[in-house]
Amino acid sequence: MIWLTQEQAVTAGQGIAVSTTITGANMTLANNTITNMSGDGWNYTSIATDNPIGINIFGSIGQSGINVYHNSINLYGNTLNQTSAMSMGIYLASLSNADIRNNSIVNNQGLLGATGYGTVGVYAVTSNAQFTVINNNNYYVSPTGSGLAYIGQIAAAGSLNLGAWQTATARMPTAFQEILST
Repeated sequence: MIWLTQEQAVTAGQGIAVSTTITGANMTLANNTITNMSGDGWNYTSIATDNPIGINIFGSIGQSGINVYHNSINLYGNTLNQTSAMSMGIYLASLSNADIRNNSIVNNQGLLGATGYGTVGVYAVTSNAQFTVINNNNYYVSPTGSGLAYIGQIAAAGSLNLGAWQTATARMPTAFQEILST
């Protein structure tokens, strides 16, 4: 179990960061609790990893075989304060693929003021093909500050609700759940 008790950074705190650069890595991130971290972020379109991220799957070389199971992510507080800053429960870099199941993703980390982009449960940089499986996850995205609040985002397209996220991911999950308050 990973429990962050006071991770505050100038730009970004991150719970778990993985960069295997291996196709078929056979790595499982499971049963972790990630909470109480923050940062003011950075422009997610230029350096996405300089933002608060619960689970960061990054790298410039393709990687696959990463399983993200049974994790609890809880991001909160209004700390984002840079142009296009975004807080993310789970982040998948452009050449990363993952199987994401049975996670509880709460992202209520919003903007400190009027500067920033917003809050996302899961962010995949390029396409829905980055999800080998995405199923049975619980989402709660409701920052108290201003900014956008998406259950998920693929490239530049954000999904405000479960139906939009199911369409965007092109998955028909059997027990995909949503808790959303805007």
